[in-house]
Order: sequence, then structure tokens, then C-alpha cells
Amino acid sequence: MPEKDAALPGTAVEPPEYFPARRFRGYREDHLTAIASHKLALAITSVLKIPVGAVRESTRLEEIVPAHRRRIWRALRRESGLRLPGLRRPAWATRLAAAATVASGIAAPAALSLRLFGGAIIAALLAMLAAGNLFAWLTRPLARRFHSDCETMGQLASLTMAMNYQRILDEFRASAS
Repeated sequence: MPEKDAALPGTAVEPPEYFPARRFRGYREDHLTAIASHKLALAITSVLKIPVGAVRESTRLEEIVPAHRRRIWRALRRESGLRLPGLRRPAWATRLAAAATVASGIAAPAALSLRLFGGAIIAALLAMLAAGNLFAWLTRPLARRFHSDCETMGQLASLTMAMNYQRILDEFRASAS
């Protein structure tokens, strides 16, 4: 046990008890993020065929992941065994899809000549639901941008740890016992 921790009140415990107690007092998330970071670094170096030293916590994803990100992102998911944050569509595609979805919700009841309380609201909602799903599917190939909270390897590791918390925690517990 480090001397600085031994001097703190409430930490005078035997060394075998110290590490599990410390692990469950807020330090576990650091360990779990380190596990996620390690798994991601291994996957990135394997998929992209780059040296291990090229992947650091501060490395910007745009520097190491090439423009054809969708295929790479799928390969990283398979290689790491972790769920990764989804890639984002450009803002113009999102706005265009939203506008078309709203327009279909307005046009559907008018095209069917429905009165307001004669099913127009339900028809509008159904048309918007169908159009929204259609535009989400059609614009999927445009999703090539990283999530705004996921610009560096460190941010990717933190976000991935949050998305895969239980899976990484189970691995951590298995390795600790």
C-alpha cells in the first residue's frame, strides 16, 4: 500500500484487502477504461496494420482511421468485440432528412383528403415514421464522421467503456479472481 494512502484515515487495512477496497472506491472506472483502451488499441493496430506506438490516448482518430471509415469501423467492432459509437451523418444530410420527414407528415393527410379528426393525425404520424426510417436507411452510407465526444483515442476508450460497461466489468472481475 502506498504510504500516502496509508496515512489517510480509514485506510489502515491489510494489503490483501487494500486493492479490492481501492478498486471499488471510484478507481474501477479507470481500470475499465484502460481495458477498453487496450482492446481498442489492439484492434486498431491489427485492422489498420499500424505500429502499436502510433496509437496513444491523445491520438486523433482522424489521423489514423482513413476516409472509408464505415468498413474500418465494422472491422474494429468485430476485432475488439465491443460496441463502438456510431458514425455520424453530415449536418446537411440530417437536416434534409428531417425536412423531408416533416413534409411527408404534412403531405400524407392532404393527399388522402383526411380531416383533422378523421385520421389525419394518425396518417401524418405513420407517414413521418415511415419517411424517417427510410431516410435513416438511405443516408446510412453518408455516416463517416466521428461522434463529437469521440475525437481522440482516449475519448473513444471512455465512450466505449460506457457503452460496454457490463461486458468489460465481467472481463475485469474474471481477470481479478
